[in-house]
Amino acid sequence: MQGRVNGNAVLGISLSLFVVTFFTAGPDVEDLSVRTVGIIAVWAVACSLVALALVWAYTASRNTK
Repeated sequence: MQGRVNGNAVLGISLSLFVVTFFTAGPDVEDLSVRTVGIIAVWAVACSLVALALVWAYTASRNTK
C-alpha cells in the first residue's frame, strides 16, 4: 500500500472511542487500584488499535480507486 495513514485521524478516533466507551461502561475510577489502572491502559491501547485499523482500511480503499 502506497500512502500514509493520517495520524490526526487515528488520534481523534481513538480518543473519541476511548472517552465515549470509558464514560458509558468504564471501570469505577473512585477505586483506582493497580487492576483498574491496568484495565484503563489496556482499553486505551485497544481503542488505538481499532482506530488505526479503521483509518488504515479507509486509506487502503481510497488508494485502490
